Order: sequence, then structure tokens, then C-alpha cells
Amino acid sequence: MKAVYTLIFMEEEIWYSVSVLELPWCISEWDTKKEALNNIKEAIWLYIESMSDIALLKANKENKISVDSLTYEYEAV
Repeated sequence: MKAVYTLIFMEEEIWYSVSVLELPWCISEWDTKKEALNNIKEAIWLYIESMSDIALLKANKENKISVDSLTYEYEAV
């Protein structure tokens, strides 16, 4: 599955800020636009991974899945 995200770039006085419209609090700030973009990619993966971990914990707590038998992977875009 491939996800598409809307990136919002803002140029400040001394840095660039990038946020992801669909992922609250997923923000990167850096000296250059290129560095900010590279960092937001990592931030997106960390955000998705943490949300997946939370979902796994909730489902396991409700005895809906067995964590031992579950595997998942991410495809870099």
C-alpha cells in the first residue's frame, strides 16, 4: 500500500519548516529545504511506526491478535 501525504513548507528567517497535513505533530525544521525534507521523511516513518505499535498494543490488550505471530513491514517511497 502506498500512502500520499501533503507536505507544507514554510520558509522562516533562518530555517525551513515542513509539516505533514495528515499527520498531526509531524514536523521538521532545518537550515536548508533539502535537509528539512530529508528529516520529514524520517519523521513520517517514525510517526507511522509509533502509531502501528500503539495499535498493536491496543489490539493485543483486547486479545484480538497474537504479537508473536504478527509481522509487518514498510515500503520506502
